[in-house]
Amino acid sequence: MAEKRKQVNLGLMGAGGMAGVVSKTVVAPFERVKIVCQTGASSEGMVATTRRILATEGVLGFWRGNWAACVRILPHKAVLFGWSDIYRSILSTQTLVPIAPSQVGFFAGAWAGTTACILTYPLDFIRTRLAGKIESLPRHSSMLQAFVVIVREEGARALFRGMGPTLLGSIPYEGIKFGSYDILRGFLPDGIDPKADFAGKMVCGGGAGMIATLLTYPNDTVRRRMQMQGIGGNPRLYKHTVDCYIKLAKAEGIKSYYRGLTPTLVRAMPNMGIQFACYDIFRSWLPKQ
Repeated sequence: MAEKRKQVNLGLMGAGGMAGVVSKTVVAPFERVKIVCQTGASSEGMVATTRRILATEGVLGFWRGNWAACVRILPHKAVLFGWSDIYRSILSTQTLVPIAPSQVGFFAGAWAGTTACILTYPLDFIRTRLAGKIESLPRHSSMLQAFVVIVREEGARALFRGMGPTLLGSIPYEGIKFGSYDILRGFLPDGIDPKADFAGKMVCGGGAGMIATLLTYPNDTVRRRMQMQGIGGNPRLYKHTVDCYIKLAKAEGIKSYYRGLTPTLVRAMPNMGIQFACYDIFRSWLPKQ
């Protein structure tokens, strides 16, 4: 029984990882535009940034950093989705702390988001460095080279720069996302055609992603800014998360917190929709626990 449960848990993690890779690759152009908008000193807007990437790096530039994103997303989503189901099972059966059924999704998602963030953060940091600037001759040619350069120039601790706001953001973001998905999915009728069910789950997942993004987006901008500082030995502008929030507001205004929000929302619907729908499909292929 224990061996079967272990196989199911590994299967859940595999399903989550593959769902993340599929969705990340599909929406990579929106993600690249979003990161450039967030980390740039000035905002050109979604359309202007898209044109500049195309002119400077070509069509493939929209997928620059996607390999790094997939290398990160595979273990990240594997932990996120797999452990969200594990935490959900634990919370649903424990009797120590009373938790309403409607709150299980939120807490399971929050705990899973924290677990995934801690285990995979350096990969997210390297991915941001690869995708955060528009360059005809990229500073880093690969994840390995980026890792070596970062450690040599900035020290190993730099790989965890921005982890504070990432953790602070992942807890409410994943909690709201999984909690909202459960609520929205509850509106789907039972026993509908599989194709309609897949489309319904995509809409529910996309809606959950958009809700979570709108409520937690400023934190994502701050973490990206902290990840990009110190490149090439340049001085660090922000001492910590609060300092970054304050300096961004003073130098660029409150609206800087929401830079890149448009491409993020455009990508959120298909990204989260594909993730949740694919995960449910891959999970249905697993043997029952």
